[in-house]
Amino acid sequence: MPGRDGTGPSGLGRGLGLGLNYGCRRGRVLNAETSELMDKEILLAERNFLEARVNAINKHLERTKDSNV
Repeated sequence: MPGRDGTGPSGLGRGLGLGLNYGCRRGRVLNAETSELMDKEILLAERNFLEARVNAINKHLERTKDSNV
């Protein structure tokens, strides 16, 4: 884990999708506005990750297509 901050390689955290560490930070419950901002940040990070993955897949397919011709 880069920086040993527990966020993992994609920076999304260990609890994403499992309900862990969601809505709490350092033992404090976050207010609704902060939770909404975190939701937006998580969704944007996920979108960026997925777009990068799709781009990598497309590049791989192009290389595969070119070598099969």
